[in-house]
Amino acid sequence: MWVKLPTKSWLHILYPDSDPTCPLCNQENETVSHILAHCPIAQNFWNCLCNLVSFHLQHFNLWCEGSWLNDGLLLDSDERRFLHSIILNGFWTLWKHKNGFLFERIRDSNQVLAHRTLSRTVEYFKPTSPRQSRISRTIEWHPPPSSWTKINSDGSYNPTYGAGRLCCNLVLDAEAKATWYALTKAVKRQLDNAILETDSMFLVNILTRKTEIPWKQRSIFTDCFSLLHSFCSFCISHIPREANQAADWLAHFGRYANSFTFWEDSHPLELQKFLLLDAPNCIVTHPVLA
Repeated sequence: MWVKLPTKSWLHILYPDSDPTCPLCNQENETVSHILAHCPIAQNFWNCLCNLVSFHLQHFNLWCEGSWLNDGLLLDSDERRFLHSIILNGFWTLWKHKNGFLFERIRDSNQVLAHRTLSRTVEYFKPTSPRQSRISRTIEWHPPPSSWTKINSDGSYNPTYGAGRLCCNLVLDAEAKATWYALTKAVKRQLDNAILETDSMFLVNILTRKTEIPWKQRSIFTDCFSLLHSFCSFCISHIPREANQAADWLAHFGRYANSFTFWEDSHPLELQKFLLLDAPNCIVTHPVLA
């Protein structure tokens, strides 16, 4: 990769009249090591990404020699695979960002670039089950009635990354935390009539008081019940996971994010495709595990 990418320095060798200067910082010649590691823009991006996912890059100054592979030597195999994947996605993000600025004058913030990198990594790590047979089923996400707001909630956990992170070490912990955040945000926005949709039947039974609350989650569900009194009308329903793809994607995103993230006007491209599929009159045939 370090000698194959068509950087401006490489093009300058072929075309001596061309300018080899980095278009982002205008300080040094644009080499692969500069654009992906040593450019001030790249360094600010990596710092932002490290803060987002809470890891520290030990061998940053030697990345051009491949020493970034050593950053995960002390991690277990899953953590190392995640770290290497997010670094490779970071390389791709920086290269795409440089070309976007060079040809279209589009320049995104470090926060946008970091979230975009994490989104791509999460998409890569989303679990698949190729050994199970699949059937096709038509599933729709239905918009709420007039004057109502629909809240789609989901939770995800990873026992490896759970310690000291927003994500939790039990599935129900993650589902409960996601529900509490969703209800809190809805109350702050003064939503009167709300529908909560989730693909967890256990969560539905707890919130409809059909199932006793496990003692470990009693505190957070007590807070959830208190929040429910803030709505004029509220109902909860169960939906298949295939109809809850946007919330499912956000739950997997939250497994690796280090802080609460809220999008209102702009969303990651990976999330937008699920939102578009939920548009009215859009019926999608999903593969469903048999």
